[in-house]
Amino acid sequence: MAVVFVALTGARRSGGGSCDNDSGSSGSSTSGGSSGHSTSGGSSSGGLSSASPSPTDQDAIGDIKGSRCTYDEVAEELNYDITITNSSAQAYEYTFFVEWQDVADNGLIGIDEHSEPVTVAPGTSETIKAADTYHFTRDNVSYRCNVDWAMKSPAR
Repeated sequence: MAVVFVALTGARRSGGGSCDNDSGSSGSSTSGGSSGHSTSGGSSSGGLSSASPSPTDQDAIGDIKGSRCTYDEVAEELNYDITITNSSAQAYEYTFFVEWQDVADNGLIGIDEHSEPVTVAPGTSETIKAADTYHFTRDNVSYRCNVDWAMKSPAR
């Protein structure tokens, strides 16, 4: 599980999230803010369970890494690249939740409930772009991106 801290401007949730599958590409382990914003922390493990539907599958969490926690000011969109690596000998389907939280008060500012399973073939990786619409209304907000919940099951 990866948590990335980024300093931004604003704080008001204004929409639902979505994931785009960039099938076949591998993610990087870089982090940082978009233009005009700076990183205010590093990564750590752990997370809140405000939206989690059931206990997290620790095996699935171990297969998922997050990077590039950013905010697109023009689109008013929070983004987080998720790379799922399946090192096993069989295909798996993954579902997961991504949360964006205000560092100051752990308040939830965005969520992407990626409930449509992502199928990852044996020995491969898939990169997913998690996103949520967000309009910042105050300056100097630090937030973190976090894969809060994940499950995997054998692909059908």
